[in-house]
Amino acid sequence: MDQQEDADQMGDGPDKLWHQMDLKEVMSNLHTSAKGLVADEAKSRIEQFGLNELAQKKPRSVILRFLDQFKSVLIIILIIAGFLSFFIGEWTDSLVIFIVITINACLSLYQEMKAEKKMEALKRLADPTAVVVRDGKKIEISTAEIVPGDIITVEDGQRVPVDARIISSNNLEVNESSLTGESEPVRKKVGRLLKETVLAERTNMLYTGTIVTKGNAKAVVVDTGMRTQIGQIAKMVQGVNIEETPLQKRLAKLGGQIAAFAIIVCVVLLIFDVITNWSELAALFTDFSLKALEESFIREAILTYISLAVAVIPEGLPVVVMLTLALGMEQMAKHNSIVKRMPCVETLGCTTVICSDKTGTLTCNEMTVKEIDLPQFKTEIMVNGLGYDPKGNLILPEKPSQALLDTVEKLMEVSMGCNNAVHRKKEGMWQIMGDPTEGALVVLSKKYGQKNIKAPTRVKELPFDADRMRMSTIHKQGKKEFIFTKGAPGKMFPVCNRIMTKDGIKPMSKMMELKLRASNTKMAGKAYRVLALAYNEIDVTVGDKILQGDEKTLVKNFEKDLIFIGLVGIIDPAREEAKDAISECKRAGIKVVMITGDQKETAVAIGKTLGIVQSMKNVLKGSDLECMSSKQLESKANDVTVYARASPEHKMKIISALKSKGHVVAMTGDGVNDAPALTKADIGVAMGQTGTDVAQEAADMVLQDDNFATIVKAVEEGRKIYTNIRRFIRYQLSTNVGAIILILLCTVFGLPIPLSPAQILYINIIMDGPPAMALTMEPSTGDIMKNPPRDPKESILSTELISSIIMLGVIMAFWTMLVYWLMDPTDPDKLPKARTMAFTTFVLFQLFNVLNCRAYKHSVFQKGLFANKYIIGAIALCLVLQIVLIYGPMIDFPLIGSINLFQTVPLDWKDWIMCVVVSAFIFLADEIRTLLTYFIGRRMRPLHFGEKFRQSTRRDDS
Repeated sequence: MDQQEDADQMGDGPDKLWHQMDLKEVMSNLHTSAKGLVADEAKSRIEQFGLNELAQKKPRSVILRFLDQFKSVLIIILIIAGFLSFFIGEWTDSLVIFIVITINACLSLYQEMKAEKKMEALKRLADPTAVVVRDGKKIEISTAEIVPGDIITVEDGQRVPVDARIISSNNLEVNESSLTGESEPVRKKVGRLLKETVLAERTNMLYTGTIVTKGNAKAVVVDTGMRTQIGQIAKMVQGVNIEETPLQKRLAKLGGQIAAFAIIVCVVLLIFDVITNWSELAALFTDFSLKALEESFIREAILTYISLAVAVIPEGLPVVVMLTLALGMEQMAKHNSIVKRMPCVETLGCTTVICSDKTGTLTCNEMTVKEIDLPQFKTEIMVNGLGYDPKGNLILPEKPSQALLDTVEKLMEVSMGCNNAVHRKKEGMWQIMGDPTEGALVVLSKKYGQKNIKAPTRVKELPFDADRMRMSTIHKQGKKEFIFTKGAPGKMFPVCNRIMTKDGIKPMSKMMELKLRASNTKMAGKAYRVLALAYNEIDVTVGDKILQGDEKTLVKNFEKDLIFIGLVGIIDPAREEAKDAISECKRAGIKVVMITGDQKETAVAIGKTLGIVQSMKNVLKGSDLECMSSKQLESKANDVTVYARASPEHKMKIISALKSKGHVVAMTGDGVNDAPALTKADIGVAMGQTGTDVAQEAADMVLQDDNFATIVKAVEEGRKIYTNIRRFIRYQLSTNVGAIILILLCTVFGLPIPLSPAQILYINIIMDGPPAMALTMEPSTGDIMKNPPRDPKESILSTELISSIIMLGVIMAFWTMLVYWLMDPTDPDKLPKARTMAFTTFVLFQLFNVLNCRAYKHSVFQKGLFANKYIIGAIALCLVLQIVLIYGPMIDFPLIGSINLFQTVPLDWKDWIMCVVVSAFIFLADEIRTLLTYFIGRRMRPLHFGEKFRQSTRRDDS
C-alpha cells in the first residue's frame, strides 16, 4: 500500500469513530502493534502527517508590512505634497518630506516587529516531551515528533499531547474541562463503546490538551496536530476576523477628518487664488511658458498648499501612539499580563464589564481544607492558611481533651494514608501532583503541628468510583492491619456503625447520625466540598486473604462496620487580592461578572465573599440560559453578576447580551471551547498557567499568574495610556492648528509663507517627538480608577479638548505672526531672518506648551513642575537641537553638495530674548485658564457611560 492510501486509511481525522472500534481494528487501521513503530516508519509518517503542532498563520513578508505603513490617508497626502515640492523645484522640502515619511514607516514597522518578538520570547521556552514505545522500547521524544500509530504512556500530572485510544489503564482519571467545559475529572476505561457518544462521554479516548489527574495509561495515537479535536477548533478560531479596537476606529476617524480638512482648506485657498489672480492666470494660458509659470503666483500658491498640507497632518501621531502602546505593553508585562495586540492596551481602559472564570482567577485554584467538624465533641476546628503552602495551623480549643487530640490525630493519619497525591516544592512554589482534593488533605496533615504524621505501609487500594463515592486503602502496621476510608458523607454514614467520642469508641446512635447529617448540611451551605473520614482495624486472621480477593469482594468485606472520625470542609478559597481588585472595579464603575461551571450554592458563596453577589436575583444558572431568548437575556444582563453551571457555549450568549447593551466586555477563559468567546469579546483574556494553546492564541491578552487582580492592573494601565494619548493629541494638534492659522493669516495679509514645509515637518516630528514621547511617561493621578469608564462611542476629541487646542493654536499663530511681521518679511534681504525668528518662536512655543499639556484640569505647579523628568530632558534636548540647527554648518549630500535644509540664519542674544519672552505667554495663558476654571467652575458635563451604569445599578439594588 502506498503512502497516499495509508493516509486515506489513517487520516480520517477526528470524525473517524475510533471509540467505537475494537482495539484490533484500531491497531490494524493505524498499521501498528503493541511494540510501537520502527524508527524509519515514524520518520516517514512525520513527512506524511507533519509535526504534531498547531498550524500558525503564515506571517506577511517584511516588505508587504513595510508597504502597509503607507496606506494611511494622511501619509498619502504627504507623498503627494513631496512630489509637488519636487515638481516646483523645492528639492530640499521634497527631500525632507520623503525622509520623514520613510523614518515614520520604519519606526512603525520596528515597533510592530518588536512587539511580536517579545510575545514569542514570552512563550514557554521548554520543549515538552513524551514517552513513546518504538521498536519495543520506551524512549522520550519531543511531543512534536509523535505520529499516528505511536504507542504513548501517560501518568498523573501530565498533559496529553495527542488524540489517542486507550490500550490499558490503571485508575485513570482525566480533567477534560479545557475541551468539554466539564470541571470534574472523567474516569477512563479500556472497553469499546458500541454506540455513538458525544465527546465528553468517550471514556476510552484521550484528547490533546487534557490533563491526567490520577493513574496512568498506555494508548495508541490516532490523530496529531491540526487533525486532533483541539486542532479542528483552532482552524475555526484562525478563520475569525479580528475587529478593530475602539482606539483604531477613533484614530482612523480622526485621520479621515484631518485629511478632509486639509483638502477643504487647500480647495478654498485655490478658489481664493484663482479669483484674486484671474487676469494673471488668463494671461498665462494665452502665452504659456515654463519661465512664465515659474514667475507666476502659481509656484508660491503650490508652496502654500504644500505647507498647509504638511501643517495639517500630525506626522508624529502614529509613531507616538505606537510607542505609547509599546511602553504600555512593557509595563503590563512587568505585572504578569502579556498583551498580544498593541491597540488592545488602550481598549482595556474603556472596559465596562469584566467576565471572569471563578477557578484560578477569582480563586486560588488550590483546594484547601478550611474546617474540621467533630459534632460528637461539639467542636468546629478552623484551619488557617491558603492553598498548597503548608504554612498554617489548626485552631484547637484552649484546653483540648486527650480524646479530641486522638481523634484529630487519627483524622490526619487517614488523610495521609487514604491518599495518592504528592505534595512537593518546585521552583519555589508548592505544587500538588494528583487529585486536588486529596492534595488538600495532604496539606492539612502537614499543618497539624502536634507531630509529624505518617501513615502505615499501604498494601492495597480500593479506588474511588461514582457508585460508591468512596475510596479505601488497606495498611499494615506491625501485626495490625487497618482500612482507611474517605468519601461523600451521604455514602459514608451507612457503612459506619461506631464513632470516636470523648468516652472512646462508641456505637453510632440514630441521634448521633442525625447530628452528623445536620453538620454536613451546614458545611455544604458554606459551599464546602465535604468529605467524611473513617477507619477500622482488620482481623489479622483474614489478613492473608486481603491481597487475594478481587476489588468487589474487598469492598463488600471491608467497607463496613467502620469507625467514624469526622468531617472536613474543603474549598477553593477566594484570592485575597481579588477582593481588593473587585472593590477597585466598583469604584471605577466596572461591573464584575463571575461565570463558573460550579453548583449555584458554591458560586453564590464565593460571590458573596468577593462582594459580587448582593441578592439571588443577581444569579442565573446555565439551565436558565438555555430557556431564555436573546432578548430575555439582554433585559437581565445588567442585573446578573453570577452565572453558575455555565458552559463555554453560554459565554457567547452572555457576551452578545452585554455588547448589545453597549458594554465593552473583557472575557477570561482557559479551555479550547472558550476560544470563540475570547475572540468575540472586546478583550479576550487567556490564562497563562492553566490555559490551552488554542485559548492563548485566540486571546488578546495572557495572564501569566491567572490572577483577576492582574486584569484590574491592566485596566488601570489602559486608562493611563488613553489619558496620555489625549495629552499628546492636545499637544500635537495645537501645533498643527497654530501652523495652519499662521499660514492662513500670512496669506490673507499678503506676507510670504513664514514656515517652509521642511521647517513644519521638523516641528511636527523632531521638536514634537521627544516632548510627546515624554508626555507618554506622565505618571497617572491617584484618581484614575475612581472615575467611571468613558463611553466607548465618545470621540477622542471632546468639546473641551477642541476648545483648548484652538485656544493654544490661536495664541501660537498670533504671537508668531507678530514677531514675523516686526522682522519685515516683505524685504527679500530680511526674509531669511524673519523666517528664522518665526521658526524659533514657534519651536519655543512647543516647549512651553508641553508643560501645559501635562495637565488640563489642574495647574502644572500642583502636579510638580519637575515631576516628569523625561519632559525636562526632552525640552533640554530640543533646545540643543534648535541651537545646532541655527548655528551649525550646512549638510553635505553626495552628488548634490551643501544644503541648508531648514534655511535658517544665526540670531543674536536680543533675538533670543524676544523669542523666549513671547513664547512664554502660552504657558501663562493656560495657567490663567486653569485658575479661571477653578474659581468660576466648569459647566455641567453629560453623564459618562459608566456613571449611567452605576446609577442604574443603584436603582436596581434598591
